[in-house]
Amino acid sequence: MRKCEGVNYYSLAQRYKKSLGKLIGLAQWSLFATLAHKHHSSTGKIARKMRLPNNGGYGLRVIINGKPKLYKLFSLKDHIPPRSIHGNIDNRVNISWFTLSRTEIVQRLNANCCEYCGKTGGYMDVHHVRAMKDVQGKKQQWQKTMSAMNRKTMVLCIDCHKELHSPKGLPEWRAKMRRHP
Repeated sequence: MRKCEGVNYYSLAQRYKKSLGKLIGLAQWSLFATLAHKHHSSTGKIARKMRLPNNGGYGLRVIINGKPKLYKLFSLKDHIPPRSIHGNIDNRVNISWFTLSRTEIVQRLNANCCEYCGKTGGYMDVHHVRAMKDVQGKKQQWQKTMSAMNRKTMVLCIDCHKELHSPKGLPEWRAKMRRHP
């Protein structure tokens, strides 16, 4: 008998046979109706004709090259659910390592200090460039700062970030504020 791999997925749920039984019953009845229409018979007659002895389910008997062959329809009572390798699959996974660990950018944001002008407090933004080649060898002070830090991101206060994206760009006097407050 051929295994039905799709049932193995649903067998992880409780009472899967009851839910899938309705679906399989519908599929079997659809097969009976199709064959009944083809052979100009009733659906019940086709179902009785396909019934296997000793409550063995349903099967289709055909003759191929003069030899009789039986194709048994899938039945959930024949399905043996796979043995769970992982024990209880409903256990929650420990994800605290992902949520509680701090990355370098989070630490820089938590410092709450603008990396260009040195302003502390207030809201901070992160300026991001696509590649380091966009800032290396450039002339503006903010590009030199990012190149020196070897970072594609730079934590800026809102004022510095707005000026960086303005047509005039970020003035150098803001960077001097950091060195000489």
